[in-house]
Amino acid sequence: MITGRMPQAPTGFRMIRIGGSFKLRDHNGTGQRPLRSENPQAKTMGQDPGRCNYRDKGGTGMPETDPGRRQEAMNYDTLLAAFHQYEGRLQPRYEAFLAEHGGPDQTVPLLSEIPDYAAFFGIPEEVLQREAEAVRKSFERLPADTVMVRKGDGLYPERLSALPGMPLFLYVRGNAALLQRARAVSLIGSRGASERALREAERLSGVLGAAGYVIVSGLARGIDAAAHTGALEQSFDTIAVIGTPIHQAYPEENRALQDEISRRGLVASPFSPAAQTQRWFFPARNKVMSGLTLASVIVEAGDGSGALLQADAALKQGREVLIPARQADDPSLHWPAEYVRRGAKVFEDDAGLCRMLEDSSLLKEGLPVQQTLPGCF
Repeated sequence: MITGRMPQAPTGFRMIRIGGSFKLRDHNGTGQRPLRSENPQAKTMGQDPGRCNYRDKGGTGMPETDPGRRQEAMNYDTLLAAFHQYEGRLQPRYEAFLAEHGGPDQTVPLLSEIPDYAAFFGIPEEVLQREAEAVRKSFERLPADTVMVRKGDGLYPERLSALPGMPLFLYVRGNAALLQRARAVSLIGSRGASERALREAERLSGVLGAAGYVIVSGLARGIDAAAHTGALEQSFDTIAVIGTPIHQAYPEENRALQDEISRRGLVASPFSPAAQTQRWFFPARNKVMSGLTLASVIVEAGDGSGALLQADAALKQGREVLIPARQADDPSLHWPAEYVRRGAKVFEDDAGLCRMLEDSSLLKEGLPVQQTLPGCF
């Protein structure tokens, strides 16, 4: 055992820090895998080596998760299960663990280094063993096209990673490049929306899609499903941010729609495949959805609607909340006046909506003004 500053490890060894002391770990003598090295043959989807751990899947141009990144996701999800899915508690400690141990060996299963993890996180080894087995089984059930997008990788949206409390991993199916699109708008509203509002959500998907915006929603029944359907029917891009693990569907009636989006757009989940869906997953999903977009447009919502939780998150994140005049002028509703007081804006027509989006400071920070699209007006 060596104490003090971290010394140089001899060839064939690496140095592991446990608390205030260091231990040598002999890979060659224990059967453990050696430290990860850069693979010059790996394709990095146009990113710097080590920053984007994805490969070109069969020459299709679509990303495929590097095995090391998949293993890290499994290790992290094992810890997350032991933390009862409370990522806000785990993520800073995990980052401290990586810093203290000089970075993860992403090709090594957690179980091969279980004493180090157990000591640092204060989790009994038997708990880690049980959760690791459950995570392994859950990853085996994932669709083959699932990609794990890690914060800090080239595919993880910088707009999202700049916000506090965002997940370390996004699990996605479909066109992951949509995560990088600067023009993205959430269309949200009540699950029990009126027929008029459902038609309006489909129509707005066409208006915004034609103006170059990705339509983002949460795949719930009502406004969400109408927004996605409108985008698909008019061949525009759409992202569904779901409140369940990526291989599950809720509500079940939207499973076919979810599968269609995974083929023609993108389905994204911020939750571990091993997680049991909880009620709080849905407002947590809303924070990811609002953070991913320039604005949240509330097509129709009653007082107390769950859509207002996303409006709350959007305002806290510095995103726009946009309300149609029909909702703002409805004397039976109290929420529009409250949200306008807090910074939401009211639009009268399609042109007004598009002008508000083009005036977004987030959009202007990310794109030169001359790149705005005339089709929006």
